[in-house]
Amino acid sequence: MKKYKLVQKFLTLIFIGFVLSSCSSIKNTGIIYNNNSCNQGYTYQYSAEDLPKPIHQIVIDSSLKKHFSFNSLNIANAIGVLDLLHEYYANHVEVKQNQSLEVRLKSLELRQQLNQKIDFASLEISALSSEIDCEEEKVTQVASYLKGKADNVEQKLTVASIVIGAAGSILSGILINDESKLSEEIGIGVGLVGATLGVGILMNKPQIYFNHSRNILREIWTGNDTSPLFPPSIWYYINYHDYSDNKNKSTRYKILESWMSFEQISTVNKKQKKQYIDIYFGDGGKYSIEQLENRANMYDQLESTIKTIKQDLKNLLFEINNL
Repeated sequence: MKKYKLVQKFLTLIFIGFVLSSCSSIKNTGIIYNNNSCNQGYTYQYSAEDLPKPIHQIVIDSSLKKHFSFNSLNIANAIGVLDLLHEYYANHVEVKQNQSLEVRLKSLELRQQLNQKIDFASLEISALSSEIDCEEEKVTQVASYLKGKADNVEQKLTVASIVIGAAGSILSGILINDESKLSEEIGIGVGLVGATLGVGILMNKPQIYFNHSRNILREIWTGNDTSPLFPPSIWYYINYHDYSDNKNKSTRYKILESWMSFEQISTVNKKQKKQYIDIYFGDGGKYSIEQLENRANMYDQLESTIKTIKQDLKNLLFEINNL
């Protein structure tokens, strides 16, 4: 009689195991995460005609080319100070020949205007970088939350598998001399439940609805003439490309290449690739942990690229100081 009570308890454990495995098969957490904009919905309004003219299409004085690098001239063009820079250089040459108060005051005035423009451009880069960093942090938090849920389910399934395996071994030992086939049946049951729990662990891939109507990554992917999420100076700069020189690709193209090379988008499965593109560059959808981590990495790569623009601003200022 005691043996059959033990069997009854074991069957109860099997039932619990199946319940746990059933819970693990629920991939969707049922939570919808509406990603509030890190920029409070601010957008830029400008047309393609408002963007700077490509630097290679502009006739630049040879004196400027002599004292300023191409990147410095290009960033000056991007932030709209190329003419101001030329005027400042001409005044700088005049100051060496004419030390009058009027000429020197003019030089100070022009230098102040240059500094203000450069400072404002630096603030725009910082503001955009902070928005991208904020988005990255939010995605990382959601991924960590989802990973925590997955780890919790996996831990429960692992414990259930150990308990059921141990209970099966004990019962098999108790019934080893039993003439009935109950021991064999218990062994089969333990194997089935163990396999079920194993499958449950493999299928433990929770997902979450993550919405992002304001999508900076989409702007990079589509590459339209203008972008409501990028200031015109930065949008010009990352899209600049001299089509006569195929070796020098635009910064935006290099960003896309990095996304593809790290396999965040590329895949041998065309259907899966389309799915990735739709979710990453659309208004949102159902994300897995891996997809959230990919999105965070894409934000990180974009943020690093935007921040490097400050290096050209610094070099421009350095070259101005060295006149």
